[in-house]
Amino acid sequence: MVKKTATHALTAYRRVVIDDDMETRIGELAVKVGEWQRASENREAETARLIADEESAEAAVAAAYAAATNAGAEPDALERIGLKPTAAIRAVSKRAKTRPQPRPSQTSTTAAKAPLTPPSTENVDTGTVSLEVSAAPRATPQSDPPPSGSGGRSADTKPTRAAADTNTPSGTRTRS
Repeated sequence: MVKKTATHALTAYRRVVIDDDMETRIGELAVKVGEWQRASENREAETARLIADEESAEAAVAAAYAAATNAGAEPDALERIGLKPTAAIRAVSKRAKTRPQPRPSQTSTTAAKAPLTPPSTENVDTGTVSLEVSAAPRATPQSDPPPSGSGGRSADTKPTRAAADTNTPSGTRTRS
């Protein structure tokens, strides 16, 4: 009973504060806003579908043109008779340049199989794990000569010469 009385009081208050015409107009506005939002969402979805369809058709016609030219069709003759899809070829080429290339899967790369850091020697059986990733010789650290201060080479330093190191495989050059 109290709830019903409160509802009637609220309705009476609304009628006094908000006239019926304004309430009707606000209700109509709410309906129109909902319709507009639904139409906008439908348009976006339809546009995305149409773009996907067009891209698929462009890719198909470009592939068919490539197949025809690979089979021996003359590109100039195809163009003269209106069968060279220049715009589609351009669009496919542009999309191929702008879309990022997929990264290779980790299972197909040797870098993903090799550890980034060598495993600790405490718990590793050395007979089953190879730490050698490539056959290239290991680099030996070289110290740089101290700066001379003037930007040029100091008179007491010798120029560094490259010489073949007979201890490294394939005679790679090292600093001496």
